[in-house]
Amino acid sequence: MELEGNLSASMAVADVLQFLGLGNMSGRLNFSFGLERGLYLLIVNGKICGISSLDSSNVIGKILLTYGYLSRVEFIDANDQYTRIPVQNRPRTLLTFMVLRQIIGKQQADKILQRAFEDEVLELFNHKEGSFYFEKIPPEVIEIPYQLRKLEVDQVIMEGSRRSDEWERCIADIPSMDLIPCVKSYDRRLLTGETRLPQNVWKVYSLINNRRQIQTLCEMIGLGTFVTVRCLHELLTEKMITFETPAIALEQANLAHAEIIKVCEERAKTLALDADTPIAIVTDMTNEFIMKLDSMFDLAAKWTKISALYPHTEMLFFTSNGLNSVFYSLTLRKVKEDIHFLNKCTSEILYALTQLVQDVYRSKALEKGAETISQILTQLADKFRERANALQTQYPDFSFDDILERMTPPEVREMMTTGNGN
Repeated sequence: MELEGNLSASMAVADVLQFLGLGNMSGRLNFSFGLERGLYLLIVNGKICGISSLDSSNVIGKILLTYGYLSRVEFIDANDQYTRIPVQNRPRTLLTFMVLRQIIGKQQADKILQRAFEDEVLELFNHKEGSFYFEKIPPEVIEIPYQLRKLEVDQVIMEGSRRSDEWERCIADIPSMDLIPCVKSYDRRLLTGETRLPQNVWKVYSLINNRRQIQTLCEMIGLGTFVTVRCLHELLTEKMITFETPAIALEQANLAHAEIIKVCEERAKTLALDADTPIAIVTDMTNEFIMKLDSMFDLAAKWTKISALYPHTEMLFFTSNGLNSVFYSLTLRKVKEDIHFLNKCTSEILYALTQLVQDVYRSKALEKGAETISQILTQLADKFRERANALQTQYPDFSFDDILERMTPPEVREMMTTGNGN
């Protein structure tokens, strides 16, 4: 039996799927959405077993970025490598290529495929117009290109309808993904821990800098577009943020930044956050290193440039006393269950701090001599080592010696190894 028609209020995606599910039908359900690329679902005995868009590098790229599996730079680099391979020698999909090159593991790739599969199917419910055509095919003839967990039609309809309704409510207040979420005034009770936000909402809130568009936030946070937008809508409902155009957002960014710096400085003085962290240790050591070498160093300008490359570094704020890690420590407390998010933030911040120290090191090496700067760094390491050792049980992956080595520019390490340190 063949089935075809146009999507409308009386014949939505849910209605088509329900009809095929109740009939335990098997075949290919084709969709066309105007000028957009068409796609099809593979259905076996009334269950959804595949979707054609999984072969698209754009779809896989969206999952890799929005769920935080890769950074945008890592994805672009991998995709460039993939497209440079001659077509006849190229693996069937970008994801297969990434597994072969060990950019991601096989188990991780399976999770990515399943997540992409479920997200793509649920996204069909956002389409209110278009056409469909069902081609009946015997189940034993249907070829499923990936090993995916089959989706029950009833569950898909229930979740898809719920998300579609919630998405409609969100976009009624958030009409464009190009708008910039802005924190007008930081709630002091929130920053001092007296007011709580759900974990996912805090993750979104912590990365709002009054400069990033919604789409950029969706790619950074690793929650997926739907959950990120839902969290932004919750913050909007609570009147904690607004959505602005770039010009207005920039003006508010300067005011908000000045306010959070003041709160962070007050928070540091109260010592209410008594738990030490690797970030706090390396931040304090970086501040002292810069002050010893160059008290006139324009740290604010340099950190702004670094933050543009490594967005999670904005959890450290520049204050009159140097970089302040209080906001990071607060975020650590509020999202401590999400190890993937925290590891991503922590590794990015640590890398940025070592790069900052390397830049200062290079700028002063000719003037003071690499050996002198190395001695200063070693003295600081001795001072902070006790704090670092105290964290070994809580942070077993944190290697203070590794951080110390990365603070010295590689060319300086090589020069000192050969005995030409001065």
